[in-house]
Amino acid sequence: MKLLKMNGVYFIACCLLLFVFALSIAAFKRNLIWMDELSLWHDTMVKSPGKSRPLNSLEVVYAKQRLYDEAIKYFKAAIKNGSGLQEVHHYNLALAYMDKGLPEDAVLEFQAAVRLKPDYADAYYRLGLIYKETGVFEKAEYAFKQASVYAPDRDDFHNALGNIYLLQKRYNLAAEEYNIVLQLKPENVESMYNLAISYDKMKMWKDAIIYYRNFMRAAPSEYKTAIEDANRRQLELSARL
Repeated sequence: MKLLKMNGVYFIACCLLLFVFALSIAAFKRNLIWMDELSLWHDTMVKSPGKSRPLNSLEVVYAKQRLYDEAIKYFKAAIKNGSGLQEVHHYNLALAYMDKGLPEDAVLEFQAAVRLKPDYADAYYRLGLIYKETGVFEKAEYAFKQASVYAPDRDDFHNALGNIYLLQKRYNLAAEEYNIVLQLKPENVESMYNLAISYDKMKMWKDAIIYYRNFMRAAPSEYKTAIEDANRRQLELSARL
């Protein structure tokens, strides 16, 4: 009787050990699959081919790892698949094109994104950056305006619009945007400096001096050249008044 009882205990113990061993093997295989983001989302996509999230996540991982051709391939697949948020797939495809140095293709995809989602502020902002870099300031202005309308609390959008106005020598409009930026983010030194320049160009010299000095106090050391220019200009204006 005692022997039977002992055999029963051993049998249960063996079963438990086998169960734990099986779990360990499964965990080991899963760790191999999940060893990095790329493997994880590729495995998920294969097992859930109709779902958009793993496909989109896989696209983003490819882009992060600078595998742009692979990223473009999967972004296009997501668009063709027609699942999930299509505007996001177009936006991500545009980013991949930008990273690969294909701005014309990127423009088409950003445009597709805003057609699907007219309040897609980030897509408008990226469009504006491309137009600015290619010297198409009117289109850049429109894109940055749309971005600022749909995301009025984004200081970078207002700053970008201010920069376009500054390039166009529309200093009063530039000053308006830089003031908005400084309301949203008072420590934005780029806007401080550009606001000072805008006031300077409009011959509002007292205001220009204030913002040149604010910039000099707030700017980190890597702005050395700009700080020197600001100091020189505020001394010139101070002597004039």
